[in-house]
Amino acid sequence: NPKSGQWVLVSPDDDVFGFLGMFIFERFVSGEIIADEYWWYIDPQARGRYGRSLVTVGESWAKANGAKVIQVGVARPKLQPLMERMGYHLETVMFAKAVE
Repeated sequence: NPKSGQWVLVSPDDDVFGFLGMFIFERFVSGEIIADEYWWYIDPQARGRYGRSLVTVGESWAKANGAKVIQVGVARPKLQPLMERMGYHLETVMFAKAVE
């Protein structure tokens, strides 16, 4: 079960352009404290302007809450260079399947 959760909103001029949700948990095998992103969305009109700052706020929150590692899922391959510039590395590939 997650230890805590956080929503961060970006609201310039009272318009919500994006959000980030993270939770912190203890990795079952290693006991390492991990912060994991579970919602990250930037409105298409605001992309390229707020993503970096939103992740930076999430990183600060994660560190203040004891996380030693931050995991961020990226569904759009063109975001990989941004994440690498921010010090992240590709760790895994995730697959999904609809269950009907």
